[in-house]
Amino acid sequence: MYIRGDKLTGTKRALEMVQDCARGAAIATQTEVQMESLYPPYQETVPSRVLSDVVAKNMEDLHLDIGDNNAISMGSTNFGNISSVIPVVCPTLKISEADIHTAQFAMDVKGDLAHEAICNGAYIIAKTILDMAQSKDLIAEMKKEFKMYYGKCV
Repeated sequence: MYIRGDKLTGTKRALEMVQDCARGAAIATQTEVQMESLYPPYQETVPSRVLSDVVAKNMEDLHLDIGDNNAISMGSTNFGNISSVIPVVCPTLKISEADIHTAQFAMDVKGDLAHEAICNGAYIIAKTILDMAQSKDLIAEMKKEFKMYYGKCV
């Protein structure tokens, strides 16, 4: 069984409830239950606003829709665990008009829009690295932001 949530605190609470249900069912059926975690819990992803703003500018330079790339919480994922150790950014680029997890989306990932998104993504990553490397102020601001959120330096 796998339990997820948009915040780690909610996920932990849901896990406790599921464990209570399992223990209750074991008591009711006069059996035993054994539970173990196979993976560490996934934390919510917290993208750096500083990095997100640099990425947004680079996306705007390419006339791309920046959407909600500055969103603070994006659900639990192993990438969330990484975002608690180093500043991260989570830009998205459109590769299909179809809904994800559909046959049409699967076909579209091989198409021209997806290929263009890969090229744009590579440019955005490289340009963001260059912009950050050339600005001690942006790096200092990013570190300050990270320390304020997590209470530790990178």
